[in-house]
Amino acid sequence: MSLIKSIMHQLGLSGDPAKNFTLSVPAAPDGTMKLARGNAGATTQDIMTVDAAGKVAFPVGMPLSGNAPIVESGNTGDESWVKFADGTMIQWGRRGVITTNVAYGASGLFSVSVSNLMFLQVFVGDAAKISCQVTAADWTTFSGWASLGSVALDRFGAVAFSGSSLATTRLRYLAIGRWK
Repeated sequence: MSLIKSIMHQLGLSGDPAKNFTLSVPAAPDGTMKLARGNAGATTQDIMTVDAAGKVAFPVGMPLSGNAPIVESGNTGDESWVKFADGTMIQWGRRGVITTNVAYGASGLFSVSVSNLMFLQVFVGDAAKISCQVTAADWTTFSGWASLGSVALDRFGAVAFSGSSLATTRLRYLAIGRWK
């Protein structure tokens, strides 16, 4: 098995890179990440970076509220959100244990569907751009993948797949949208 050096998620499918976001994280989580506006391989504007010590850095020119680009932030331990002065809101986290217990046709795959996963903060305007995944470190018996389901301003749904019945994992997500 080969290891991927980093993972980049593109959020949004617009042909205009200014309407999409990318999130880059190392394949082996070390607490670092970079969020940018643009398409995978063609970012146009860095939004923020987080180093291994958890220090957040913003580029010069970020709109400010008072003296800070962050208006509000919070977390529940497994989930977090940040509201920026320019109206952007980012939410991310991982949800409780889910178990693949439904045979997916005759394919030899098993799935679990989860719906009505509420965001910590409600988005406004257009639905959030969201990415969801299950990582190898979260699977107990077998690895698999996740697929995004429905997305609304206050909730989303997803399906996790595995080659093993009764495999358990935690669903991780990242959502970017507007709070004002």
